[in-house]
Amino acid sequence: PVPSGPRTWRLSVNLQSVKLTNRAGSICLKYHYEIFKQSRPFRTHPSVAVRKNSVTHIPNSFCSYTLDVNVAEATEELEQHPLPVEVWHRDSLKGDEAVGTAFVPMGDLLRSPSRGAGRCLDKHV
Repeated sequence: PVPSGPRTWRLSVNLQSVKLTNRAGSICLKYHYEIFKQSRPFRTHPSVAVRKNSVTHIPNSFCSYTLDVNVAEATEELEQHPLPVEVWHRDSLKGDEAVGTAFVPMGDLLRSPSRGAGRCLDKHV
């Protein structure tokens, strides 16, 4: 039986790399996910130079969240709402420009195999 009351969940997001297919740029990634109850969007820093069609490592891209929700609420939120990750080109002269958005299907995390004390979702989107 699955407990019906609130449970403490620890969810971590690590946006490891990016590949731009249409252009090069000075890139940072940004997301805001309702279930994390963030006071402001998470943003990677500093921006990194990314060449067209080249996979580039993103520094300072890890963040961990602690949630107190019941299993049904967590399952519904993760299944119905993918994590939107915005890709931004940073330009001090022209201002920041949104380049695109990747959607990470968080419901896949629920179906991933358990690895010891947790689960891991490794996605390329």
